[in-house]
Formats: sequence, structure tokens, C-alpha cells
Amino acid sequence: MRGVVFLFFIFIVSIYYGQQSYSELLENGVGEVSVGYYNFSNEENEENDNGFEHQIMELFFNYVENKKGVKINRIYTATNSFKGLYGNVKLNNFDFGYCYFSITEERKKEVNFSPAYMSNIEVMISNENLPIVLDTNDFIAKFSEATGLYIPETTYEEDLFKLKEKANVFKTEKIESSTQLIAKINKTPNYFGFVELQQFFDLKNKFKHIKRQNVFLRKREGYGFIYGKPSDWKPIVDLFYVEKYDEIRSIIKNRFDGEMLRFIDNIKGSQGTDVNLLLLTKERELEELKSRNNKLLYDTEKIEKEKSKKAKQIMSYYLLIVIIMTVLILVIVFVAYRIKVRKGKEIVLKNKELAIQKHLVEKKHREIKSSIEYAKRIQKAMLQKEDLLKPDFSPHFIYFQPKDVVSGDFYWSKNFEHHYYVSVTDCTGHGVPGGFMSVLGIALLNEIIRSEKRICPNSILDIWRKNIINELHQSKDTSSSRDGMNTVILKIDKDSLEMNYAGAYHSIIIIREGKLIELKTDKEPIGFTYIMTPFSNHQFQLKKNDLIYLYTDGFVDQFGGEKGKKFKSRRFKELLLTIHTLPLLKQKEVLKRTFNQWKGREEQVDDVTIIGMRIE
Repeated sequence: MRGVVFLFFIFIVSIYYGQQSYSELLENGVGEVSVGYYNFSNEENEENDNGFEHQIMELFFNYVENKKGVKINRIYTATNSFKGLYGNVKLNNFDFGYCYFSITEERKKEVNFSPAYMSNIEVMISNENLPIVLDTNDFIAKFSEATGLYIPETTYEEDLFKLKEKANVFKTEKIESSTQLIAKINKTPNYFGFVELQQFFDLKNKFKHIKRQNVFLRKREGYGFIYGKPSDWKPIVDLFYVEKYDEIRSIIKNRFDGEMLRFIDNIKGSQGTDVNLLLLTKERELEELKSRNNKLLYDTEKIEKEKSKKAKQIMSYYLLIVIIMTVLILVIVFVAYRIKVRKGKEIVLKNKELAIQKHLVEKKHREIKSSIEYAKRIQKAMLQKEDLLKPDFSPHFIYFQPKDVVSGDFYWSKNFEHHYYVSVTDCTGHGVPGGFMSVLGIALLNEIIRSEKRICPNSILDIWRKNIINELHQSKDTSSSRDGMNTVILKIDKDSLEMNYAGAYHSIIIIREGKLIELKTDKEPIGFTYIMTPFSNHQFQLKKNDLIYLYTDGFVDQFGGEKGKKFKSRRFKELLLTIHTLPLLKQKEVLKRTFNQWKGREEQVDDVTIIGMRIE
């Protein structure tokens, strides 16, 4: 009897909704279209349906009405489950449905999908008490007491149980929605699960005790709307996505965080569906850099101790040989011969030991070199690529030539709608110490500019100096660190071309109509000094075709030439006046060639960074 009632209910629902075919709509000029949706993560609003998927759905209906001259009456209905929505569209009880539907080959057999409106990326999140893992073996070792949450009949369930096939060390537990899943992971130690990347971005600020793991990321074909089979809506749906691509993209950009969209774009072209990536935030990259380099310092200290110990052993051996040889002079020839034979055997043994020691030292050297190369890759990831700076400000070039594998110099910029910032900074030292300082400097700059997007350059320097002193625990104590930075920061208004600037020991060179103008800044560093005064803010009115040059002292301090002297500031300014009429990329080539010719066989004394900009 219950089965008969259920079939009757399905029949009544089918009659109530019906399926509006596209051809009938065109023929009648008016039609009624039913759309189902489910509040999978409370992203859609049940009262007025103002979510971004609803906006795309409305854009589609308006597109059809305007293009074909028809009238579409929409009926939006909220369902009480993801499974129920999918089943109703599959049975043609709804003409369309939306709810972050992942496009999969198995679902394509049951329903029609629109083209993907956004990449589908699922990430693993965990409670903060669970450590960040590096690979499957690391996961097995650290998640043996963990519990994985999943939502039945979703791709989250598929991802979790595929992981369980590789690492069957954790328990599993069902839950109703992704919002409940994230909330439980946030409040319960040892819990983890898979969620959509955009859900993680939406809720990471609300839930303070979750973090994203950097492995087992899943990438699928994308998200799309669904509609039943058979259906004659497919041609107009596909054409809509082609002709309205930019407007769809604009809706998505208005809905989601820009950092998330850039992250999706960066990995959209990667191969396969399982992707392992570094953590997204710069603060976690800094933590990993510190960890790697702490290991590097530990290994270096260990090698030095081993070398010292072996040196003492060798000295002891040589002393023993001297004593033995002295005794041999006083004994008879037969005893001397036997001792000589024994000495020969000892030398062979020592040669073998030395060969082993040499191999160990070479191995440690390779490990240290590999760690430094890894530090270089992390530092390079934090430095903006030159082609990424092009939309930010005027035409420019960047000449960046570190002294060692990692650099104590760095350049930085940040673009906003009406203005942009640009900076060149020289940290204390070069190589690994300078690399530490540059990573710290970039992280602190990004933190300052995130909190205040229109801040003046001198205020940036005041806050930056205070944070450097706090981070390095600098004080009047003579044993505390005296590390710091020399820098200059520009803030340029795109409309009025007014330039505000402030600096620490760095100056700015402007060439206008063949004349060189040098703008000086404050003579105190970003770091602790016994007398510290607030940095000064300066203004300068730029004109079109002005050339601006920002630089560190690595170029002018380089020894070389016929007499092995410094290049010096005067010669550098004369060089800029000589080349300023050349195209920017040609200027960069001339600077690089001049520097290397001047250096010759001399060792490079410091990192070199020069940025040249032409105002348009």
C-alpha cells in the first residue's frame, strides 16, 4: 500500500511541475520553468534566492528571453536534501537544478550538465591539533587516531574512501551538510574531512580552529547546473555559456575572495586529479622556510664538530707516528723493519678511513646545497614575477642579480584601483641570513598593507620598524640583534600622478627632459637605533615621460675596472643619463652588461636590484 501511495505522489508531482521543453517555449512564446535548489552550505538564501548560482540562472533566463523574444515564468523550489534535488531533476520533476553539482562521468549518464561555470577543487581540512602532513606515509603515521567526516552520496564521500584505500588507519563518520562538517572539525580534536575550496575560504575566518592540509587535493572537471534527460535545452545552454562567459565570470568574481580565484587559476592546468601543493598563505611558507633552514644550521654545526673531531684524531695519529719513528732509530734493524711494516698497514687503514670521511663530508655538502636551493625557491615564490607587476604600474624593468643563491635584496608592489605602491629594499647581509630577513620583510609589508590600503609611505616605515624590532627582540642590550633594512617606498596616484615617498638611507633618481633629479630620504634604518625619530613623508609631482629609478647599493659598491675600485654613485648617475632615452628592456641589458664588465674576475660584493619605470 505504501508503494502505491509513493508512486501516486511521484505522478502528482510530475503533473504539477511537468517538463517545459525549449521547443514548446519557442512555439508558444511563453512558458513556465521549474528550478530546484538545495542550501548545501547555507550559501543560497531560501527567501529571495540571491546566491551567485541563482544570479547565473537568472542571467540565463534573461538571455533566452532577450535573444528569442519569449517570456519565462520561473518557479524556484527549495528541497530538503542534496540527494532529493538530484533525484527530482533526474526524474524530470524539475526542469533545472543547482547546488554545487560536480561534473562526473557517472552523473553524466543520468542527467545533462551545463558547461562548467567554475573549477571544482576539493581540499582536506583538519582540526588545528592535527599536524600538517607531507605525503601518504606521513599521513599514516600522524592520523592513526583521527576520524574522517563525510556527507553520503557526495564527492566528499568518494574522496574520503579513496584515501582510506591508500591509508586505512582512520575511522569514518557520517554528517548531514558541509556547514555541519566544518563546524564539527572546528570544535572536535582529531577530526578531518574534504570540503569545497570556496567553502573553506568562506568559513575559515569564522571557524578559527581549522586548517588546510597541503596534500590529497582533488581537482574535477568543474561545477555545473543539471537538467533532465532527454532535453532539447542543451544547444541554447551551451551557446549561453559561450556568449555570456565574461558576465558569468564577473558574477563569480563578485562572490568569491580574489585570493581563492588566483589559487584556482594557478593549479587549473596541473596534471591529474590528485594534486599536492604547498600551503597557500605566506605565513606558513615562512614557517616552513624557518624549519628547513633550522635543519640546515643544525647539519652545518654537526659537520663542523665532526671535522674538528677528525682533525684531532689525525693529529694524534701523526704524533704517534713521530714517537714510533724516534724509537725506531734506537732499536736494531730487525725491530725497525717490523715496525715499518706495521706502520705501512696503519697508513692503508687511515687512507680508507679518510676516504669514508671524505664521502660523508661531500654528502653533507650536497644536503646543505639542496636545502639552500629549496630556500631560494620559497623566496622566489614570495617575490612577484616581473610579468605580474605589469598591470600594477607604468612600463618598467627589473634588474635583479643576487650575490648568492638566496638574496638579501627584494622588491615589492601592491596595486589598488586609484593608486599603487612600489618598494626596493636591502636587508642586512646576503645569502641565507639576508634571505631570512627578506622573507620576514615581505611578510610584514603584506600584513601592514592588508590592514590599511591607503596608508602613507612614512607610516608604513614606522609600523615596519616597530614590527622588525619586536620580531628580532632588539633593544639597548648590546647582545641583541642589530639587523635591519634600508628601503624606499613610493605611493603613486594613477590619476593625478602625485607621488608620496619615504625611505631609510635610500634615494630616488628621476630623469625629466634629460635632467637628473635626486630625491633624498631619512638617514636611519628599519631596525633598532638608540635615537629613533618618525620617518618623514615627502611629495613630488610626476609628469608624463618621467623616468624613475629605485636601486640598492650593490651596483655602486661593486669593485672592478682596471684599478679594482668601486663603481660609485657618480658613475652610476652618468650611466643612467646616457641610457635613459633607450627602451626600458634595452636599458636593463646595458645595466647588466656594464655591471658584469666592470666586475670582471672580481667577486660580487653584494646583491643588486634596480627598478626603472616610465610614467605614462
